[in-house]
Amino acid sequence: MIDLLRTKALRKYFHSSGQFYYILTDLQGDCFYINPLFLQLNGFAGSVAEGTPFSALIPVAEKKMYQSIVKECFAQPGVPFLADFHHQLPDKTFKHVRWEFQTILNDNDEPEAIQCIGTSVKEITQLENKIDDKPGEYEERFKAYELSAEGLWKLELEIPAPADWPADKLIEHCRHHAYLTECNDNMARMYGLNSAGEMTGMKMENMMNLDDPKVVDYLFTFIKNGYRIANAETQEHDINGNKLFFINNMTGIVENGLLKRVWGTQHDITQRKKAEEQLLRSELFFKNLISDSLDGIILTDTNGTITFSSPSVETILGYRPEDIIGTNTFDYAHPEDQVAALSAFREEVQMESQTKFIDIRLKTKYGQWLWCNVRGHNMLYNPYVGRMVIYFTDDTYRKKTEHALRESENRYRNQAMILSNVTDVIVTADLDYKITSWNKIAEEATGIGAEEAIGKDYKEVIPLDYSPYSREEVAGILAKEGVWRGESSFANSKTGERRVHLHTFSLVYDEAGNKKGILVVGKDITERTKMEAKLQESESFYRNLIANSLDGIVLTDKTGRVTYCSPSALKISGYSKGELSGHFLFEFIHPDDMPLAQEAFVVEVNKESVLNYVLLRLRHASRGWVWCMVRGHNMFDNPGINAMAIYFTDDSRRKDIEDKLRDSEQRFRDLIENLVTGVVLQDTESQMLICNKAAYTLLGLTEDQLLGRSSFDSSWNVIHEDGTDFPGTTHPVPMAVKTRQPVRDIVMGVYRPVTKDRVWLLVNADPILDDKNEIIHVICTFTDITEQKRLSQQLVEQEIQKQKQITQATIDGQEKERREIGKELHDNINQHITTTRLYLEVGEEKATGEIREMIRRSRKELTEIFNVVRNLSQSLVPPTLGDIGLIESIKDVCNSLKVTHKFNVHFNYHSFSEEVLPDNMKLMLFRIIQEQINNIVRHSGADTIHIRLIADAEAAELRINDNGKGVDLSRGRKGLGLTNITNRAELFNGKVDIKTAPGEGFILTVSIPLK
Repeated sequence: MIDLLRTKALRKYFHSSGQFYYILTDLQGDCFYINPLFLQLNGFAGSVAEGTPFSALIPVAEKKMYQSIVKECFAQPGVPFLADFHHQLPDKTFKHVRWEFQTILNDNDEPEAIQCIGTSVKEITQLENKIDDKPGEYEERFKAYELSAEGLWKLELEIPAPADWPADKLIEHCRHHAYLTECNDNMARMYGLNSAGEMTGMKMENMMNLDDPKVVDYLFTFIKNGYRIANAETQEHDINGNKLFFINNMTGIVENGLLKRVWGTQHDITQRKKAEEQLLRSELFFKNLISDSLDGIILTDTNGTITFSSPSVETILGYRPEDIIGTNTFDYAHPEDQVAALSAFREEVQMESQTKFIDIRLKTKYGQWLWCNVRGHNMLYNPYVGRMVIYFTDDTYRKKTEHALRESENRYRNQAMILSNVTDVIVTADLDYKITSWNKIAEEATGIGAEEAIGKDYKEVIPLDYSPYSREEVAGILAKEGVWRGESSFANSKTGERRVHLHTFSLVYDEAGNKKGILVVGKDITERTKMEAKLQESESFYRNLIANSLDGIVLTDKTGRVTYCSPSALKISGYSKGELSGHFLFEFIHPDDMPLAQEAFVVEVNKESVLNYVLLRLRHASRGWVWCMVRGHNMFDNPGINAMAIYFTDDSRRKDIEDKLRDSEQRFRDLIENLVTGVVLQDTESQMLICNKAAYTLLGLTEDQLLGRSSFDSSWNVIHEDGTDFPGTTHPVPMAVKTRQPVRDIVMGVYRPVTKDRVWLLVNADPILDDKNEIIHVICTFTDITEQKRLSQQLVEQEIQKQKQITQATIDGQEKERREIGKELHDNINQHITTTRLYLEVGEEKATGEIREMIRRSRKELTEIFNVVRNLSQSLVPPTLGDIGLIESIKDVCNSLKVTHKFNVHFNYHSFSEEVLPDNMKLMLFRIIQEQINNIVRHSGADTIHIRLIADAEAAELRINDNGKGVDLSRGRKGLGLTNITNRAELFNGKVDIKTAPGEGFILTVSIPLK
């Protein structure tokens, strides 16, 4: 039934009206309220009139016009439509009535009923002719229309105009002589005013822009149609200049050939027009969005035939939409990829997809094969699409990146293999001499393992003797020059043997030229040093010379002419003694290194040298230019030598290793940069210092947006797996800083504002500690587990479906047991009772006195038992549900309630069609009604029950309410009956809503989706 406040107010007013007819019909046109005035007109009784179709109240010839009016009411809810009909009276005469039809909407803006307000055409004419004499009648009519949502007005011509004047002349006359004499408050409010009094007296030219061609056309049409116009749309403005749209109805009153006044109504449709404009803008927005998408989008039927192509397909494959519409999508797949493409397509059609994306090759318009990332989406059941949607994008760049990454990994493995097989000691340290790497040769030479050395101070791990230099001097030279080369000795921690190494300490720089660490390369020269010591014992010259030797040694005079060369010098340079002796040293130095060499020689001659070594390219006899470490030693004051001693050694291998290490480090950086796992380096305040590409890509940010942020940033939108908030203080990195322990396998749901989606990450945090157990940095790594989460959710949904199947099986078993018990009661026990009753009837005829009275009472009790058993049998197995349908079965239950319990039962099913429901759903609804009625009878104390069934294309809804004492659900759990109702509804993905309170009755609503 209609439950709108305005409808109730109208019914109350028109119920006692003596002038206006008032009827309410349902959406099928059946009358469910007729006011007494109309009942009296037609000679109806109220109970007889209810349920009568409105079309039965008018002649057959006018039924088609009535159907057209009703159709317009449904098309434009809330808009009034005028029409004249004739009604046959009991004396066989006809009453001419002008009706205003209007659709009434419920709280959800859905059509609920049709309102009909009528007035005798003769009375309308009399009212117009005698309005000045009978203000009471006008006031009644005006009050009636004031309750409507329409604007009502009347224009008077102070000088009536001939009705046959030309339209332009008549409009010009109205401009000066027509003014508003009456209107309702609704009319005034439409223009931003408070009451009708603010508008009355206004001239027509102030109400309408008579210079607007559209307004003039509107008035021309009004005049041309005999001073009548209906449902005409106009555009106007309120007092604030806001644009308004109206639907207008106008009727002109002509008397004695003169136009005297015009009556009109108008309905504000501004909001509807704005909604239409917004819908048009929205459509254009999404159309342009698809046109400029980076993805190609095509729509196909279930066979793969293309029915739509977005313009972006031409950007990727070169085909215009008209080139491929009507062709089959699999014709464009590479022969080797067609099986995978067809399999993925069929899985998506059947909604059993196992993979989200596939990578296949598609043929371009130019005959090339292009790697594309393809995803299908089943939208066959979407009413706005109804087809398969296939998205694809150019995946060539990612394929190339994967290939380059594999090659980089292979090169990195080769680099690592070479580095592990070098024969030199290689150690790296930070600028504070804290060791960061320690190769195998270092372990063998010192007897100290990498795990013992890394993280400790270099001087504590291996105390070196730099004689003739001190450790401070070496550090000073390294800091100033960037490199120090020289001999040093140390004892093996396991054997105690003293070893001598030729060490090179070099500063390492990053890409920006900033110092970032120290590289130490050591070459074992212990055996050579021992041999030199033996030679010193036999000859003073060689003892003094070898004491300052590297590998190659030459002696020169102060001009640089070579006076002596050692055998090692000949070996390193490849020249013979005759090719070196007598030549100037500078003849063998690369031209680009000449200034450095000459400067170093001069300052050493002058004993002003601050450099111990220089790195120069020396010409080899057969190998061309070779990098060598060169050191000059002024020994002119040594009487045994009296020359400049030049020491040099082939440093090309070390320099190659340095270059390779530099390249290897760069490749390592590239490797990290191209990892699919996000990597972020954070400090102790959780601030992000370094990140790779995968990190900011997974988080949906740019590198600049990510760096500098911390876990405590309030803009993060992170949740736990259960949907609760994930505060920054409990993020993995802050927890790792707090506990100084690794934090493993934390699942975080991070919202990405750009793509407006949430990515699920599996996060680890590893603190990097110094030798004092203080945190230096925290390395945070995370991987995308969104797909795994989705698959996990699918498993949960499958388990829910399994539980539903178990519940359905239980209910099916219960229904089967009900049928068996009902059948047994009906076919067996009832037969026995009937037979026993027959025996008693025979006995009653033959018995006399008290025995006959006892038999009569027994037969009466047996009849009661028979009725109880029969009712129980029918409740267990409703025989009408399968025979006459759900509606009639419910009617039987309602009739039984009225007879046995004297309930007032109202069953509304006008908006319900049971043909769309499967049999098991009908049975479910019937059992719920039985269960709830049983609850009402037993517990509610009610005397009135309302049952309503409605259904549309989307869902069916059952609503049962009573006027009983209600229940306080907060004070206890649901009973068994409500639990059974909930379980039955959930089997069909339905929802149960309960509204009740002590003293306020009980409302049960069950909604079941039909798709």
